[in-house]
Amino acid sequence: MTTLDSDQVRSLDQTRQLLLSLHTSLVALRSDISQNPQLPSWPALQTHANLISNNLQTITDSLSKHRETFSSAVVNPLPQFPGKERAFILETLLRTKLEPSVEEWIEEGETVATQQQKSAHRGLSTADRDALWQWAPGAANAEARKQKWGADYTLQEIQNGIENVKTGLLRELVEPPEDDDVDDDDEDEYDEVTDDETGPVDKMDIEPLNPDPKSTSPAQNPPLLPRAPQMSMESMHKFMTTGR
Repeated sequence: MTTLDSDQVRSLDQTRQLLLSLHTSLVALRSDISQNPQLPSWPALQTHANLISNNLQTITDSLSKHRETFSSAVVNPLPQFPGKERAFILETLLRTKLEPSVEEWIEEGETVATQQQKSAHRGLSTADRDALWQWAPGAANAEARKQKWGADYTLQEIQNGIENVKTGLLRELVEPPEDDDVDDDDEDEYDEVTDDETGPVDKMDIEPLNPDPKSTSPAQNPPLLPRAPQMSMESMHKFMTTGR
């Protein structure tokens, strides 16, 4: 049996200090939530979350760096170790399974994660997406017909008075032309034309276009990129404790 060198002992002590810092951060968060009658403020919760996240990241880096040492190290208490006075520490170091409370916590976390994955929003169904594609063009066209294009003011702004519009722009804005002038010009042109000059005109009936919903093919959405499954709480805790 070989003993650990100074670097390996230093890495173990460093990991112990990191775990102690993580434990302190978790205890501080629990005390702030349980002791105060109201929930802590959002900045306080964000500070706790940042500290815990940084501690977890540092522990993960340390376990990855010293993975070979931690995976091959075996706890073997020496005869000089006070087993009776520090029996709790000895039992903790020699334990090969998780504590019952920790196992229950991991099972509860896995159950919550499974329920969240099942109830996650998957987007619109095929029927709803097809209905949306059929409704959107007509709705957009109807909304566009309510506006007067080719100017810098909307119909609502013209009705309320363009002198009340405050844009902050230095350039002179263009006011849309009046429809009455255009209609009068069109009527004058039609009055000048007589039947004797033009003769009979063929008429063509125009039927409204009613596309068949079944024949309409909606635009195809781009394929979703594959995502890696979420790591289970048991695997995450095992990696944090053993580095594997």
